[in-house]
This record gives sequence, C-alpha cells and structure tokens, in this order.
Amino acid sequence: MADFLTDMRDLITANSVDVSTAEKIINEIGKTFGGETIYVKKNTADKTMNKHEQIRRKFTGDNHRQLCREFGVGLQQVYRILKPQVNNCNG
Repeated sequence: MADFLTDMRDLITANSVDVSTAEKIINEIGKTFGGETIYVKKNTADKTMNKHEQIRRKFTGDNHRQLCREFGVGLQQVYRILKPQVNNCNG
C-alpha cells in the first residue's frame, strides 16, 4: 500500500497540486481504503472514443488500409468506426 500511496502522491503533485495538499489527499485515501482491495478501472472508453474520432477526421474516402496501419486496428474495425459517417454522407 505504501508504494501505491507514494505513486499517488507523485501523480497528484505532477498535476500542479502542492505537496501539502497531496499529502492530505493521500492520508484520506489511506484512512478510507487502507487494508481494502480496490479495483480501479482504466479510462479506456475516452481513449477509444478519441481514437475513433481521429480515424473519422483522417478518413479521406480511400485510405482505409492506411488508417489500419496508423491506428493498429483491423480493416473491419475501421469500417465499423466509419459506418455512421458514411451513412450520413449518403442520406
């Protein structure tokens, strides 16, 4: 738990929070959750949506395979991401 709290303090202070405030936050986390197992979900939904938006913006009409290589996704995934955009252009 000590390593986790140290990592948390470093993350908090890296985001322009003074050390004193960071220590108070860390102490409260320790008091509240000390001894418990906690699952912290990754924020993957925002990253995925951001990737999808970038793919939509970079789509030129004929660069499907280039988008696959650039974003590390399969061709079918690119088609699924672009489908709403293509349908809007046709209707």
